[in-house]
Amino acid sequence: MILHLATFVWNDDVTAADVADLTAQLTEMAAGIPALRSYRCGESLRLRPGADFGVAAIVDDEAGLSAYLDSDAHKAVYAALLGRMIAQRGAVQLEVPAGATL
Repeated sequence: MILHLATFVWNDDVTAADVADLTAQLTEMAAGIPALRSYRCGESLRLRPGADFGVAAIVDDEAGLSAYLDSDAHKAVYAALLGRMIAQRGAVQLEVPAGATL
C-alpha cells in the first residue's frame, strides 16, 4: 500500500471560511473515490512550525494513487478552490508494509 502525504501553505488572503469549505469538499470528494482506503485532511494543529493544512491518503498501489489524483472529482476541487489557495505545496509517497498500522 502507499501513503500519500500532501502539505499546503496558504496564500495570505485565505480565510477560515475557505479552509472550512475546502475541508468539506475534500471529505465529500474522498467518499466518492473507491481507490482511497483511508483519507484524512485538515488544518494543522500548529504544534510545530510547518504547513497550514495536510492530506493523508492511503491507496493500494500506484494505479490507485493515479485514480485518486487524476479523478475528475479531485480536479474539480482543485479548480474550484484549492488551486487559488496554495502558496506552497509539498508531497511524498511512502510504502506502507502489510500489517502496519498508522
